[in-house]
Amino acid sequence: MTVVIVSSELMELRSVSDRIGIISDGKLACILKPDDSDADFGLAMSGAWKGGKKDA
Repeated sequence: MTVVIVSSELMELRSVSDRIGIISDGKLACILKPDDSDADFGLAMSGAWKGGKKDA
């Protein structure tokens, strides 16, 4: 089952999600695990993620 939740509250998403997809500039930047680093989330949300897909 897939449930899509849209929120600007990262802590909320981390508490209820198994995987979090980050969309930047209209494209899927990456898919992260809730326990991935704040730095990874920051890079993905800023559009600076250069590590390719980080699939959970």
